[in-house]
Order: sequence, then C-alpha cells, then structure tokens
Amino acid sequence: MLNVLILSFIGALICTISTSGIGLIIHRSNYMDFDKRVTYMIASFIINSIYMMLFLYVSCIELTILAVIRWMWPILVADIIILLILSNEEYELKSTCALAVVSGVICLSVNFAPVQNLIFAHDMKNVDISYAVTSDEIVAKINLEIDNSVNNRDRFSVESPEMRLVNGKYIAIYHITDNLAMDLPGNADYIPGYAIQEKGKLPEIVPCRIYFDTSLVNSRDALRTVRRKYKTEVIGNYKFDIDDDGNPYEIFEYRENLYFSNGNDYGLIILNLSDGTSEKYPVSESKIPEWVDFETTYPR
Repeated sequence: MLNVLILSFIGALICTISTSGIGLIIHRSNYMDFDKRVTYMIASFIINSIYMMLFLYVSCIELTILAVIRWMWPILVADIIILLILSNEEYELKSTCALAVVSGVICLSVNFAPVQNLIFAHDMKNVDISYAVTSDEIVAKINLEIDNSVNNRDRFSVESPEMRLVNGKYIAIYHITDNLAMDLPGNADYIPGYAIQEKGKLPEIVPCRIYFDTSLVNSRDALRTVRRKYKTEVIGNYKFDIDDDGNPYEIFEYRENLYFSNGNDYGLIILNLSDGTSEKYPVSESKIPEWVDFETTYPR
C-alpha cells in the first residue's frame, strides 16, 4: 500500500507541475490570478492523487512510474473539461492537452507491443474431454460432499473443465469459484476444494482449503497476493493448475519490462493457493517444475 501512495503522489505531482504549476510561475505577477491558480493547483493535485491511488489499487497493475504516466490520460481528460468550463486558463489547457496526448499514446502503444502466450505444455491433439459433466452436477456434489454452514447453491460456481496432466494421466479439472466473496466476507474465508474426473469415472471433489483465488477479494485475491510480492512485474494471463500431489496453484505469466525485452526477462509466477506463497521462474533459467502444465512464449 505504501508503494501505491508514493506512486500516486509522484503521478499527481507530475500532472500538477506539468500543467498548472508552470502556469502559476508564468502568471505570478498578477496577485488575483495567482491566488486563483494556487487554489486550482491544490485542488487538482488532491483529485489527481485520489484518482491514481484508487486506480493503482483497484487495477493491480505494475507499480512503476511508466505505468502511472500511461494511465494519467483519464484524469487529464477530466481536467481538460474543467478548464474548458473555466474558459480563461489558456496555458493550463494547452499543457494538459499535451500531457493527455503523451499519456494516451503511451497507453495505446501497449496494444501494439509484443505479448506473451500462456499455452498448454503438452500435446492435446488426441485428448478426449467429451466425458466431462456439467457445472451444475459439480455444484450439486459440493452440496452433498462438503459440510459447510452456509447454503452453497448460490455461493459456488464451476468453470468449464480443462485437461491437466497429473502423474502421467490426463484428467479433467473443475476449478470452483466463490460468487459471494464480496457479499459474505465472514463465510468466504476459503473455497472448499476443486473437482477432478478421469475418463470412465464419475467426478469427485478433492477437499482442500483454498484460501487464495482469483474469485476472492482483497487480501485473498490471487492476483493481489502476487502483486504484493512482485510489485513491478507486468503480470499477464493466468491458469488454475494442480501438482502431482493434488495441491492447487495459480500459474501467472510475467514480464519484467513492458516495452523492451532482451529475450530473457519473462517467465512464470507460481502461487500456492493454500498458503499464499509464490515463486518466480524465469524461462531463461529452465527451472520451472515438471508438474506445471503451462509454458509462456514471447516473440523474439
């Protein structure tokens, strides 16, 4: 949280100095104009700080100055509208428009930057998944097999089954998510497990307490948990996976730098969903655990 506050302060300072701050210096000889500009500058700084703090916290993006500059443009557009209403802040309007354009161009450039792909590491050509059951059947089994003090009918949902290679066998994995984590914070401390199904067999619930997940919120949110440890990495796609002992994990792809790459600054972050511990595995070191069913590729 301290990093968020510091970057919010720096971002707001950049906005304020680049726009109304220089205008204040230019027009310091006019006391009435000076007084009005000081008021506007202080108000702008406070609003920009609050916006950036909320944006950085909610979006959970990488905590870097470049990321802050990239996402200045929404608040700068709001500043432009205010300046147009005031109609007599000519310098601030021009400088704010210029900074908004710079921020927008940087933000837009992300869409054209090379991106990673989180892909299945094994050959899936002849793997049959037609035997998988519906999500409703899995939810029904949760209600029957797991003892909980709350009604699970509306609380849990199940994502579409995906194949994983576990102990040399392909099995269907059903990732269970919590729909009411926001509404029932007292009852949403953990997800009671996940489901697996082998071909020719009925699905079964694997009971384990999953304390961190992408469907949970605040300190239990899987992405936020990873971000607390890896503050500046660019985190991309992610997938649910289990190891050969049945322990649940979330596999995240990451990059060290969004715009420039030497070809060795990307890899996987593996988050243990039971205890919240995580490890980073650069592709260049070739130390990714063998049980991980995903790999990340990056255009060279």
